[in-house]
Amino acid sequence: MVTLSQQRSNLLNQQLVALETALHALVDADPPLTQQRQLLCSVPGFAFTSALTILTETAGFHRLETGAEISAAAGMDPSPHQSGA
Repeated sequence: MVTLSQQRSNLLNQQLVALETALHALVDADPPLTQQRQLLCSVPGFAFTSALTILTETAGFHRLETGAEISAAAGMDPSPHQSGA
């Protein structure tokens, strides 16, 4: 017998798969976006979801002008915050 919580979990998993499939289809339909995603995914630690998040938040990097801004948006450019001498 499948419990109600297991049914909910199964439904959520099915919805996640459907959403990820739809996202892949949207990205694959846009060659420039596909190229940007592939470049980001070539960076160690980046996968589809993290690459797509960065591309979405930066409008495909169109909102950023410098490499430092891109690195900061991707969380790859830590800067020290110190007070005092």
